[in-house]
Amino acid sequence: MSNCTETCEPLISDNITGLDQSIVKNENEDNKATLNEKGDGKDKDSQNIDNPMDNKNQDNPYAYLDRGDFTSEKYKIAIRGLPKFYGIGELKKLLNEKLKLGSNKVKPPARGSYMVYVCFRSEEDRKNALKALDGYVWKSKTLSAEIAKPAPDPLVKRRRDKQVMLKKERQMQKSRNQMTELKKRNLKIQQSLCGMYHMKNKLKRSIMI
Repeated sequence: MSNCTETCEPLISDNITGLDQSIVKNENEDNKATLNEKGDGKDKDSQNIDNPMDNKNQDNPYAYLDRGDFTSEKYKIAIRGLPKFYGIGELKKLLNEKLKLGSNKVKPPARGSYMVYVCFRSEEDRKNALKALDGYVWKSKTLSAEIAKPAPDPLVKRRRDKQVMLKKERQMQKSRNQMTELKKRNLKIQQSLCGMYHMKNKLKRSIMI
């Protein structure tokens, strides 16, 4: 019996040791697999998360000015004090032929307006136009010229205005729902008070009888 015990104990200990090593190895492999999955998930999450600056630019109607594409809106001026009667062709001829300013675009004014927007290809051209036009007399009218703000991107502006409108509508709907809920609560309180009042009157009548 003692021989069997002595013989079996090393075998059992060897088996336990081998089993422990196998368990440790499996745990290490599982941990590595878990870390890899987390790493992959992190990469995927980082790829799916939008850049906040991109989202900000999408909602900014003037973000197009910072792009590499050329836009003459960067170099725009406003000319005021224009005569009552003149043609856009006459104004272009004054700017480009007589004064040699090289305007890129002339935006027709609104009806009844004595102001017009003119765009140029560079900051230097705009500065030359401001110097030449400010105080210039044309058709007995003294013109004034100043730097004008670029026009917003119409698509971005429309989208942003729509978002603002939807937000206001949601707030109004929330307020209406709150008012409706408040009216319901007040009605329940009134009904309970009326019920108590009628019950009190019934008790009084029953006592009198």
